[in-house]
Amino acid sequence: VQKLQGLFFQSLYCYMRMHRGAELADAMFVDVLRLLPLLHVINEEHCKTLNNMKMTMPEVVQPMPELHHEVFDGQL
Repeated sequence: VQKLQGLFFQSLYCYMRMHRGAELADAMFVDVLRLLPLLHVINEEHCKTLNNMKMTMPEVVQPMPELHHEVFDGQL
């Protein structure tokens, strides 16, 4: 996982340098990396909320979008 994550970071950094310029890309890349913990927390809360909705109000979330169904039907 760490190796793939490193490759992803390298790709993102190279992409930002190509499309934003070296100086702007450096600053933007650092800002993006700073957002990752927050995005992780948001993702966890979103997953908990969807799972809670599925368990307590299944009629509200049916039919569940395909991606959500794949994640929350226990087949992961």
